[in-house]
This record gives sequence, C-alpha cells and structure tokens, in this order.
Amino acid sequence: MVNMQSIFTHALSMAFPVLLGFAGGRFTVNSVRDWYPSLRKPSWVPPNAAFPIAWTFLYASMGLASHRVAAATGWLSRPLFAYYVQLVLNVAWSPLFFVAGWMDVALVVIVALLVLVATVVVPTFSAVDATAGALLVPYVAFLTFASTLNTRLLMLNPTEVCWPSTTRLLTGRQGGKGGKRKLPPRLSPQEL
Repeated sequence: MVNMQSIFTHALSMAFPVLLGFAGGRFTVNSVRDWYPSLRKPSWVPPNAAFPIAWTFLYASMGLASHRVAAATGWLSRPLFAYYVQLVLNVAWSPLFFVAGWMDVALVVIVALLVLVATVVVPTFSAVDATAGALLVPYVAFLTFASTLNTRLLMLNPTEVCWPSTTRLLTGRQGGKGGKRKLPPRLSPQEL
C-alpha cells in the first residue's frame, strides 16, 4: 500500500530547496543579464544555461538527502540543523554576488558554505544514512568549482568588491579608494 503522507513529505523535501533556489534566482535575473556578461571571465566558465540545470539537480539531491535523514531523525535533528544553516548560506550567496556585486563577500560565504557542507553536513548525514551522505557529494564538488570560479572572477574583476582591501590581497593592486569601504556603483545605500 502506498503511504501518501510519505510521498507528500518526500516531494515537499525535494521541492523546498528547488523552490528556494528559483526564488533566489528571481532576484538575480537582471544582474545575470546585464552585469555578469560585462565581467572578465576565465576561459573555463560554463555557459549561463548550465547553472540552472546543475542547481536544479543539486537542490533536488539535497532535498532527497534531507528527507532520508529526517525519516530517521526527525526534522528538528542536529544533522538537519546544519542542513538548514547551509541552505541559508546557499541562498545568501546569489544576492551578494549578483545583486550587490560583492564578489569578496560572496567568496567568504561560499567558502564557509563549502566547509560546512563538506565537514559537517555530509559526515552527519552519512552517519545517519549512507545514501543521504552520498547524495551530497556532487554538491560538494560543485561548491568547490563555484568557489574556484568566484575566486577567479574576483581576481579578474578586482573593482567588484565590498572591501577594497580584498583586491589588494588577491591582486596586489589597490581596489576602490584608499581602502575605504565602498559600495559598487550599481547599488546605492538607499537600495540596500
């Protein structure tokens, strides 16, 4: 007999991160269309169309993994708390990078996300359910790639920062004016 509640929670678990990702993507559409193409990029950057496809798969995998862990531990367990924190970091990255244009702050967030997922979420999920942990391995691989891409984009576009001292650290060149905290020209304090 089919358990409809299990099917519903399973579908909701997978849909939640996917919908969260799409909601975050709605805020970045204009920047992806207008600002991102103007950046200098490494030759190995994938086409823009690859990102929504990859993220949909990754979000669905995260949701499936979270469902498997929740089935064993409940939705308010320690492994899922770490999962919820990484979702917040994941959602925060896109507006920081694309809307604010703060590649340096976005880099800090994505590296923190990568460390959290690789050292906390995957091991705690794996301890509960080996398949759940394995479902997150592609996510770790993609976060590694995305962190590398964020770093390279920052190095190629050193003026796209929140903290000008980041530019100096990464490139040896001055970013912004005299090391003062400066908003990118596209985002005024009133728009924050």
